[in-house]
Amino acid sequence: MTMAKIKNNRLLILDYLRGFTIILMIFFHFFYDLNFFKFVSIDFQEMPFWYWLPRLIAGLFLFCVGASLTLAHQHKIHWRAFSQRLLIISLGALIVSLSTYFIYPDRWIYFGTLHCIALSSLAGIAFIRYPKWGLMTGIILFLLCYPLGILPMWPKLARPSLDNIPFIPWVFFVLLGMNSTHILAKIKLPKIPQGEKLIFLSKHSLKIYLLHQPLMLALVFLFWKLLP
Repeated sequence: MTMAKIKNNRLLILDYLRGFTIILMIFFHFFYDLNFFKFVSIDFQEMPFWYWLPRLIAGLFLFCVGASLTLAHQHKIHWRAFSQRLLIISLGALIVSLSTYFIYPDRWIYFGTLHCIALSSLAGIAFIRYPKWGLMTGIILFLLCYPLGILPMWPKLARPSLDNIPFIPWVFFVLLGMNSTHILAKIKLPKIPQGEKLIFLSKHSLKIYLLHQPLMLALVFLFWKLLP
């Protein structure tokens, strides 16, 4: 086992990357909530940093999904574990859709990050024995959307959404992650002081994803009510 690996067929660098992505997500949503309650003024469409940050976060999450899929099923597809994980993610996506429909009815999430992860996981498992073909398919889909504009993003409704990550072309990042585990495994990492905390965030990423925003939104709302 290389320095990049830890027990249970995990890659240390992958845990670090997912944990770091969780921190970026919390950072972004915190400022999103501050902006919602007018504590700050941020134009998330016009300011380059705030426009690209959530797209970077989504891409990193999907990349980690693909890499994890290969690590878990490269030798044998464990259908029971895969089905259970897919069910949990799908239920999480449903919770996100329902909650945002009632809280933000004009911008509710009909196909966000979790929705894309669920559908992309199915695509990934279909290419688990043919990862290079999967990557080629992902590249073609991505290029047909960007920069050629021949293939429209899907699904894409003619309405705003708080989190819109269409399966096409974002599945590309999952298929890219599936083809990157052999490269990640060769990366030798120095000891990181906060490494264990990043691993903790990585292992509990789905719980944190579902719980952090309601808690943070409630906290910012409390300050909004208390402060003059």
